[in-house]
Amino acid sequence: MLVYLLYRLSAFSNAFGKDVSTLLIGVLLITALHFGINDGFVVILFAALVLNFAGNTGVLHRVCNNRVLQYLGDISYSMYLMQIFLQEPFSKGLRLPGTVGIGRGKQNIAFSSGAVYCAVYLLALVALSTITYYCIERPCRKFINRKWGGESRGKGDSRGETIPQAVILSQPRT
Repeated sequence: MLVYLLYRLSAFSNAFGKDVSTLLIGVLLITALHFGINDGFVVILFAALVLNFAGNTGVLHRVCNNRVLQYLGDISYSMYLMQIFLQEPFSKGLRLPGTVGIGRGKQNIAFSSGAVYCAVYLLALVALSTITYYCIERPCRKFINRKWGGESRGKGDSRGETIPQAVILSQPRT
């Protein structure tokens, strides 16, 4: 709630809406994570990073409005849920050609082979997530909005889906 109140302040745009501040907070966050700084500080940095992304009007804003990144954002929850189905067989002993070691995080592999496996994994994850997004997530969201949401509690988004009132409050300023 505090981050939202900061977002609503006009002074926020002058201080945090710049690409430089986002870069600085990103570097601080990576440094804090690398050196194992207290989680309380990391949480504050993540909140500041989200605040910067929300109010940014510079190059970062144009990059994040890219159609590919917007699509990945749409299917991101499905990606989060589906990644375990692609990872779990390897933690149970399935081995890729050219790997040494058993278990997740314990396999060693040459960089070039690892890069190819990573690309195949990401493509498979996006494909599986796309299927689950369109076949499960969107129909369920529409059902829930139709059953419990209703037009009186929110307005439609660009895809014709109902947005709950709480989400409308968190939409970017115009």
